[in-house]
Amino acid sequence: MGFCPKCRRENPNDAVFCAYCAAPMTAVPKVAAPAAVMSTTQQQTDVKPIATVGIICAVLSLFFFPPIFGISAILLGAYALSKASEEQKSLCWYAIIFGVIFMILGIFLGMLTAF
Repeated sequence: MGFCPKCRRENPNDAVFCAYCAAPMTAVPKVAAPAAVMSTTQQQTDVKPIATVGIICAVLSLFFFPPIFGISAILLGAYALSKASEEQKSLCWYAIIFGVIFMILGIFLGMLTAF
């Protein structure tokens, strides 16, 4: 009979985990992550197309459905900002800022043409 290294209770010799505290009966070797997995987590996503579509939505919000296209521009810019590398963040901020400004201008232009 073997003893648990954590709680010191007696367990069967072929036990992999302790029957009382569920601790491993032997030291578990640490396995290094494969290089392929590490490289995929370190890759940056190219967010230029997403931010560009956000800017296009911002411009469209001046003329058509300002709340819909303006909010779309803000959300696309924010999503792209969360995935962007340092050199791509300025384009994402442009999408967010233009989305806010052009949405407000589009709403006012819509109110002016309604009268």
